[in-house]
Amino acid sequence: MTNDFYFGPRSGYKTSDEEKNMTSLKPIENLESFPFLYNYSFDLKKDGKFYDTTIKQILKLKHFLSTERKTSILVNGQVQSGKTSFIIGSINYAIDLSYNLIFFLAGSTNDLLNQSLDRLKEKLKESKKINIKSISTMSPLNNYLNKDEVLVCTVLKETKNLANLNSFINSANLVNQKVLLIDDEADYASVNVGGKNDKSKIFDSINGILIIKSLNTKYLAITATPFSNILTNSFSSEMYPDYMINLVPNPNYTGNNFFNKHNNYFILNNTKHNFDIDEEKITEILVLFFYISSQEQKKNQKSQLLFNIDLNNNSHSQLRSKIINICQRHIHKFLNHLFDSQYFFDKKMDQYGINYSEEMLNEAKTTFLKFYQNLDENIYELNGTNKDAIVNQKNIEIIIGGILLSRGITFENLAIEVLLNVPKGPIAMDTLLQRARWFGYRKENYQTMKIFMPSMARETFVAYDEVLEILKHNQLDYENLSVLNKEEILHIKKDLEFFQKKNKNLFKLTNKKGEDKND
Repeated sequence: MTNDFYFGPRSGYKTSDEEKNMTSLKPIENLESFPFLYNYSFDLKKDGKFYDTTIKQILKLKHFLSTERKTSILVNGQVQSGKTSFIIGSINYAIDLSYNLIFFLAGSTNDLLNQSLDRLKEKLKESKKINIKSISTMSPLNNYLNKDEVLVCTVLKETKNLANLNSFINSANLVNQKVLLIDDEADYASVNVGGKNDKSKIFDSINGILIIKSLNTKYLAITATPFSNILTNSFSSEMYPDYMINLVPNPNYTGNNFFNKHNNYFILNNTKHNFDIDEEKITEILVLFFYISSQEQKKNQKSQLLFNIDLNNNSHSQLRSKIINICQRHIHKFLNHLFDSQYFFDKKMDQYGINYSEEMLNEAKTTFLKFYQNLDENIYELNGTNKDAIVNQKNIEIIIGGILLSRGITFENLAIEVLLNVPKGPIAMDTLLQRARWFGYRKENYQTMKIFMPSMARETFVAYDEVLEILKHNQLDYENLSVLNKEEILHIKKDLEFFQKKNKNLFKLTNKKGEDKND
């Protein structure tokens, strides 16, 4: 396997001449030939995380974006590995390749949509050449055609907004236009959960957008969990991938296999239905958090404790009240007994890989007192009701939520995550993986990170390594850029179906509409 395109022949499949030619493509080194991508590369270089891998992989899109035929491309990038940087770079590159219309399905909530719109305006540096709009502020599409500019439009992945986009596209003359439709979190709501004869609305809307007059329409679907896109969507739909690209994360990426190897996971005997009444376990986790935070403070690092407990906002409020009550009611216990070597010995706190001394415990006590002084402000809910809470700002913060903790947000200073947002029965593996907010670039602090979850969730993360082996067996390599054609994607489909059937009591991979109904 090389770092270039790979289209290995599979049993019973004859490689086309077009695909044979693609294997000879070499990485494009003359980046200055693409001014928008070239300028964006400086932003990536300044960030220091994604420059080499991201730019090289964006340049590999040239073949797909340059062909004069409709193409559906499924891009698989691991959770919190830098997909957003890839998306914005791809938009810049499409502009360099003379795309006139770029539609970006940028989330299923207004928060995520506005966040994407702001970031596009920042990174694309809106100019006379680029007109950045939201679908809600657009005039009819014909008003943007035949001008020396590119329309970049963000669209909420929701039926009304997609219907408006459909209406704009159907009433415009797009015969000579180059159109790119980017679908972020393409496993979320975009898949057809309604069946062959009763298609789900969002799937049907996106599929309808792709059946337009332009021969140059490209569909770029981005996801960290491609199972439902491969297994659930109809093979005959416009959205079914012609090709699947695996993004290679930066070498510093820490994902599922990394955390499985480093013993960061701890089993909870609680579920989301009884955790809030287990005051003893909550207290133990709080004490551990303040201890870890005190050590991080010495390195001028911030700390976050994340409770991903439930999709129901009432559960968030109940747990928040419980934690505040524990801190207030037992403040003397915190100061006199909990930050004490006997408590740490009795609770076997060394199981969490920490060494403690009286000096360290006194530091933890001081950290707790500082937190306690602004207790109400330092513990907050992040959900639809309290969606304006700003994370990654305070030195120490406890964040409680559900759906908004499961996708999109990177918790830069994560010390502990308590993942209770799982169903009683078989778990949707892709949904669970999206909730792994500890994945990302954590090599500097992974030793201190502690992740708590029920045993079934833990088993699912272990099983995911086997899924990665299936993908690798099918030449979807996580260490090298790999590109699969439709025939090879169908091989993955067959192997995933067999694996799912064999492990049906543990998890499922398909038939979900956004978040799992049992969550």
